[in-house]
Amino acid sequence: MTMKNVVSGISIFLCLLLASCSLNAHQEQTLNASLSKFLAARNEGSAMAYVAYTYPALVAEYHKLGDSVFKQKFDLTNDSIYGGYLRNGTIHTIKERGKLIQILYNVDYHEEEYSPKDPEPVHLYAVSEDDGENWFFLEENDYLDTARCKELRRLIK
Repeated sequence: MTMKNVVSGISIFLCLLLASCSLNAHQEQTLNASLSKFLAARNEGSAMAYVAYTYPALVAEYHKLGDSVFKQKFDLTNDSIYGGYLRNGTIHTIKERGKLIQILYNVDYHEEEYSPKDPEPVHLYAVSEDDGENWFFLEENDYLDTARCKELRRLIK
C-alpha cells in the first residue's frame, strides 16, 4: 500500500467520522437558539426561563423533592457555583443514538461581564430526544450523577 492510499483512506475515514458526529443545519439552528436562551436566562437571573431550558426530567425530580429544594437548585440570585457570566459555548463532543443527541459543551466562565483574564471552562450538556427539534441542558454535576434522571441514557462518558 502506498503512502497516497494510506492518506486517502485516512481522509475518507475522517470524513465519515465527522459526518456521523455532526448536526444538520436545522439541528444546529435550534441548538444555537436554545443555548443562547439558556445562557441569557442564566446570566440575567431569569429563573423561569432557566428552568424552561433545563432537562425536564431533572426539573420534575427537584420538584418532587419539595419547594425548598427546588428553589435552592434553581435560585440564581445567590448562586455560588456560577456567580459570573457564561458565554461562548464550544462543542467538545457529540454523541447520537437514534433520535437521542447529546452534546458536551465547554462554556467560558467569566468572573465579571467584561473580565480581561482568560475564562475558566464550565461543562454543560445539551440533550435532544427528538432528533434536534428541542434542546434542554444539564450542568455537569447533574449529568454525571447517575442517581439523577435515571431514565436518561447517557451517551457521553
